[in-house]
Amino acid sequence: MPIRHKIQCNNFSVPYLVDKTLLDNAERCSSAPSLSEQMQLLYDLSEAGISNFILGGDTDKTIVWEQCRVDMQQGQLPENAELTYKVTLNRWEATYNHFAKANYDKQWIAETTFAFTMDSYDNENRKFINAITAFKRLGAKKFKVSIDNIFINGITSARYLKICQQISVAESYGVKFIRINDTLGWLQPAETLTLCSALVRHYPRVIFSLNTYNDRGLALSNIMMSLQSGFQMLEGSLVRDSNTSRSNTTEKLLNMCIENNIKVGKRSIDRRLLSHIILPNSSDNRPELQKAVSLNNRPYSNIMNSIPRRNVVLH
Repeated sequence: MPIRHKIQCNNFSVPYLVDKTLLDNAERCSSAPSLSEQMQLLYDLSEAGISNFILGGDTDKTIVWEQCRVDMQQGQLPENAELTYKVTLNRWEATYNHFAKANYDKQWIAETTFAFTMDSYDNENRKFINAITAFKRLGAKKFKVSIDNIFINGITSARYLKICQQISVAESYGVKFIRINDTLGWLQPAETLTLCSALVRHYPRVIFSLNTYNDRGLALSNIMMSLQSGFQMLEGSLVRDSNTSRSNTTEKLLNMCIENNIKVGKRSIDRRLLSHIILPNSSDNRPELQKAVSLNNRPYSNIMNSIPRRNVVLH
């Protein structure tokens, strides 16, 4: 597996900042949040500067997506907000039938990114192919795929070949965004460098993101290594460590990006507003960000502009 030996440590931009707080918070809630509570969370995130959201998970979640589309037209959410609707692959037919019968505005469908997970045990990828083909009939044009991996033995040639096969299939069906899942949190930073550098080199037209877990305390290091290796999408959440051991919270990720002079997303991020967002029906009492003298209350973009620029490239 070839590796791009040159990585950029700082002074670059990551164009996509995606928030999955809504889905993560639903996993933690003692009771299901109401529609108004879920929308308030999205309004708060939008006010803080985030405009790319992951929604969905089942057919009963389309009501949030519908409200987002209405709010975008009415100006309560940015008109150019990006919505990703997660489709559970094992129940994709039910979600497809709901969208087909609802007769939604074709523009709503075309502007939404539909996300699927590839089943690593499906050698022919038939379930994924059937799902994405069906959603294309609805008028969907943007797709994202998550690829689950268990790196318990490191990045073997067989595992890398399997990943490449799945990416090639996804790309042939018009998928632009691909998330690499480190399902059990086994990746180590050196392995992440090898994997991500190779994928960026082999698939230059794909926008990659990495989703990993913190079972071994390496989640943030692995996320940063993926960005420095060329991944162009950062996924975060305001939910702290959960039963799946996530620790790549948006605040921590932005802090590390600031330290490395990495600009993230397309809008200015107000970290003060971000730190004060209250999650609905959650037992997760989020602390405020640690106060950095004169920096804590300033927007993310302004902080970036005040940090001395360094050109450091690791060969």
